[in-house]
Amino acid sequence: KIYGVPRLSEFLEAFKQFPVFQDPFADNGLAHRLDVETSGAMLVGTTFRSYWRLRLEFAAQEVKRQYLAVVHGTVLPLQIERELDLPLKITRVPRTRSDHFSNSSYSPHSPHSVQSKSAVCFEAGRPSRTYVRPIAHLRSAENGDMTLLLAEPQTGRTHQIRSHLAHFGHPIVGDSLYRQDSQKLRQVDRLFLHCAALSFREPFPMSPERHEPPVRSTAAPMPAEMSSFILHLEAQDGDSERLKAE
Repeated sequence: KIYGVPRLSEFLEAFKQFPVFQDPFADNGLAHRLDVETSGAMLVGTTFRSYWRLRLEFAAQEVKRQYLAVVHGTVLPLQIERELDLPLKITRVPRTRSDHFSNSSYSPHSPHSVQSKSAVCFEAGRPSRTYVRPIAHLRSAENGDMTLLLAEPQTGRTHQIRSHLAHFGHPIVGDSLYRQDSQKLRQVDRLFLHCAALSFREPFPMSPERHEPPVRSTAAPMPAEMSSFILHLEAQDGDSERLKAE
């Protein structure tokens, strides 16, 4: 999925040879969602059978998702995974003109003038877990310290990675919904969150020789604007310099 293209279903509808792509009640074959602001790999079922199999895998938390994110601040320690186990509750907040996908169509009275936002709520939130692992500690002379990290959500709540990292004190660069006003970067016009890889079980009938379907993986290269931003940052240490190059 390319950042800034909000209607992937319209793209799929052009492929008339796949009936599931024409069915909005089956999400046009889309087995899951990404935020409009997020880029990366997505799974699409080309038949109704594969679509529902993939949906079941997501519901059973059997699909492994790996996201790359650039966040504000230095997340310690490097290369050590930690679990963010923080229940989330969805709220509705006003959408400002700067938040709107198309400023020309913004109206405070439109049905799109509010948006969802997740917040940590231990009393009424839904269980939400994310594993994060810092990959490289980076620095910008103009904007301070940043960290490139790998995030693996174990549940699928709205804005889960974004909300968890913001509550942790490290909002994602370019996140107008969860960052502080002081963290707005002049040269960044997108959210630096990218679904880099997905692993799932093949959603087809098992052969008599196999006890379970094989695991398949798909990957999406980092977008040019995100990789270019990272390359222009200075590594804070030797390990970060090596990992940044990789």
